[in-house]
Amino acid sequence: MDFDVAVVGAGPSGSTSAEALSLAGFSVVLIEEHGEIGYPVHCSGLVTPRTLEVAGVDESVVSNRIRGTIIHTPKGNQISVGGDKVYALVIDRARFDQILVNRAQTNGVTLLTNSRVSKIEQRPGYRRVEFQQSGKKKYLDVHLVIGADGSRSIVARNTQLDSSNEEIIALGGEIDATPIKGDFVEVFVRPDLAPGWFGWIIPGGDNPTRIGLGSSDKKFNPKKLINALTSEYDHLQARRFIRLQGGIIPVSFPRRMHASGILLVGDAAGQTKSTSGGGIYTGIVSARLCAEVAVDALKQGNLEGDALVGYYSIWARELGNELSYGAKLRHLLMQLSADEIEVFLGMFSLKGIQSIVKFEGDIDFPGYLFKQLFRPAPILESLRSLPFKMWPRLFWLLIQWLRISKERKRLLRTHGG
Repeated sequence: MDFDVAVVGAGPSGSTSAEALSLAGFSVVLIEEHGEIGYPVHCSGLVTPRTLEVAGVDESVVSNRIRGTIIHTPKGNQISVGGDKVYALVIDRARFDQILVNRAQTNGVTLLTNSRVSKIEQRPGYRRVEFQQSGKKKYLDVHLVIGADGSRSIVARNTQLDSSNEEIIALGGEIDATPIKGDFVEVFVRPDLAPGWFGWIIPGGDNPTRIGLGSSDKKFNPKKLINALTSEYDHLQARRFIRLQGGIIPVSFPRRMHASGILLVGDAAGQTKSTSGGGIYTGIVSARLCAEVAVDALKQGNLEGDALVGYYSIWARELGNELSYGAKLRHLLMQLSADEIEVFLGMFSLKGIQSIVKFEGDIDFPGYLFKQLFRPAPILESLRSLPFKMWPRLFWLLIQWLRISKERKRLLRTHGG
């Protein structure tokens, strides 16, 4: 074998799993299609402080600290939430990726750049990875391939593994504009401008302001949507886009993340948060779990499906059940009309609701916040503020939420969580 393991994709999931396997004593090659690590930037770079902790990266990558959110409603109102503490960090995503890859190399991982994997062949007892490097076709023979190559993964497609069956078509980048507040993100909940998703503005600190928008409806052109978004808000009008980059955000995960000698991780396995599209924290945690299963299988000399099947259960117990919870929450909220969204967002102006959001808000685990919002006290406060005609809809939401919660408990029992 040329290497024990080939990891395809040098994002956070790929570099984390590669480093863990190398530290366990295996020879690892990390294959990246682009010439420079971290570029092009597809990510908004908004993470929680725990993301840096789990990645083992210091705050030198932080360009801004976020203390709250301004929600732009369908009818043009603004609702401010938070402001009392640091909820999130804006990071230099390219630098973050480079730190992880450099550390992996220091710990023995071989890096190949400008190398695009085109085929994976199953051979007796090993896998042959075919890739193009600087225009030349090359091959590597390995025991195990880990696909960390993002949405619409080549590794997944080459091994008949399912990819995410639900995607967000997104467009993001930087804009020459000044946010309303330098330490508040802005979220645009506008079904007309971001159907099935939302738009965002992220203050970059000393760096340019970040902008983005996504849609689950493929009939819409993201470039037209983002132009329409910027034209409707005074602080974004007639501003120059510095950079725009398209991307695909998977918002569901397959039930199978392994095949003979193959494991998927990160966006390639749909391990992203359905409510926000964030995948750095979940990808790094998933990569560690993936590496644990891979190490055991390599030591046993058994890389067939039965040796790797435990990956899904371990992952589901740690993260999958929560991500499933978030996906059901998103589907529930998508059933609301623009008028209903306007009314329900107005509840976030209520004193009691704001208090809960400040105390429980966590973009890594949004399901827990909604669990608190559906307790009796906030429900009663909401009823007092809602028009009477909206009461049935609130009770409908409550019933649907109870159904989702019941399903979550069943999943936790199934996976031992």
